Amino acid sequence: MKKELEDAILHSFVIREKAAEMQIEKGVVDTGMRSQVTSGKHLDRLTEIIVHDMEECGIPPEGIFCKNKGTELPGWFRATKKWDILGFIGDQLVAAIELKSIYGSYGNNLNNRAEEAIGSLVDAKFAIENGMINSSISPVFGYVLIVKKEENSAAVCTTPKEPHFKADPAFRNGSYIDRFRILCQRLGREDLYGAVWFTVADPRNDAVEEPEQNLSYDAFILEIKKRIDSMFLSANRF
Repeated sequence: MKKELEDAILHSFVIREKAAEMQIEKGVVDTGMRSQVTSGKHLDRLTEIIVHDMEECGIPPEGIFCKNKGTELPGWFRATKKWDILGFIGDQLVAAIELKSIYGSYGNNLNNRAEEAIGSLVDAKFAIENGMINSSISPVFGYVLIVKKEENSAAVCTTPKEPHFKADPAFRNGSYIDRFRILCQRLGREDLYGAVWFTVADPRNDAVEEPEQNLSYDAFILEIKKRIDSMFLSANRF
């Protein structure tokens, strides 16, 4: 992983902590760890790097929408959904990317993120099938997940409750980090998301790692580039 990516990920922890401190100074109390993300800025540096690489892949700057500006897409089960980054060539959507970070409450966040990720894609794919998004090429949907490495996320999870049926053995004897990794692996393998990047960050030791090569940033960007290349190839056939 290139150093600017590592720096951007580690910087997100600094931004979160500053946001939390500002909330405390104002006397505002948020539930859970939400106070650390209410500024909405903690992943801006990472967004800028991804946007730059999308432009390098061939998406024009005017075709990229991010930071809550023009990032809505129609859904099928709801009116619209905001994505973190959208990339267009002309009027055709090439890529839609979701950025997520987990810094605590790992059990609740695991369930919430799984439901959000799956639900968003089902909604988007039905919108495509019903002619609400694009007319010629299917876009690539990207999913980025950053998980903080600490004692709670690296410890072995409790055994799943199984009152009626057995849980998948893959979820036994692993940490929350392992379960997030499995989530990302399966989001890609089952072809829900065409590009998936999973990374684990340890801010205390200034370390960032990619546990799986097929879930690396390079693999993530390569999938987006493939979709762009196929779009240009299709256009040149006519």
